Amino acid sequence: MRLKRSRQKTLYLYNRTVGRDAEGGTQESFPEAGTTVCGEWWPASGKLQEDLYGQRLPYIRNIRLSERYEVKTDAKGRTYYYLPDRDTELREADRIGIETDLPQYRILSIRSERFLRIEVEAVVQ
Repeated sequence: MRLKRSRQKTLYLYNRTVGRDAEGGTQESFPEAGTTVCGEWWPASGKLQEDLYGQRLPYIRNIRLSERYEVKTDAKGRTYYYLPDRDTELREADRIGIETDLPQYRILSIRSERFLRIEVEAVVQ
């Protein structure tokens, strides 16, 4: 099975970096430019997602990426997904822009099947 070309859209990935501010608190930042990938997206639906997200369901989207990926772990034992064609990493809490170069969605979960299936939630900025 492959993704239909007519449903593929341009997505922009933004990797999260966590740093410390002057007062010692944590602060997350994202790069100015995102990495482009192709994938398809659709609104969340179904009984399972309704039970999981409840009132947040209208803000949830499902994404399926058509990129090759490798599952890896970092030094702390956290799992991430490496996209060798784009030379980028994909983790939960990273941001994605759908058809725009603004990081408007936060990654909630990533499932590795034949394609990467990602659940994202809209971020209020």
